[in-house]
Amino acid sequence: MLVATQDNGNANNNLSFVLATASDLMEEVKLYRNAREREKFDNMADLYAVINTLQALEKANIRDCVTSKEYTAACSKLLVQYKAAFKQVQGDEFSSVESFIKKYRVIILYFMSIMSCTTVIV
Repeated sequence: MLVATQDNGNANNNLSFVLATASDLMEEVKLYRNAREREKFDNMADLYAVINTLQALEKANIRDCVTSKEYTAACSKLLVQYKAAFKQVQGDEFSSVESFIKKYRVIILYFMSIMSCTTVIV
């Protein structure tokens, strides 16, 4: 892999390229400092996954890739998972799912319409 470096000591201020291995560039980045923080990130990942899965299901429904029966069963299951996942994340930082979506820039094409239409189902 080539990595561009700038030589500030050179009068011409040229860019030079050096060969770097992947191991030189790979550095582990810890997201958490303790078990509580790890659990927090795991819970947020679960919520993110459920939101994205609900969106994929809605897209499949719009494209008529799933039957109405399959859609209803899967959507009901995912909504239960969503509620459980959000309860784990809900607190001072995320008082609503909208605040979670805004902070992590989740692309929501269908999710909010699913949530507004499901008050009768849930």
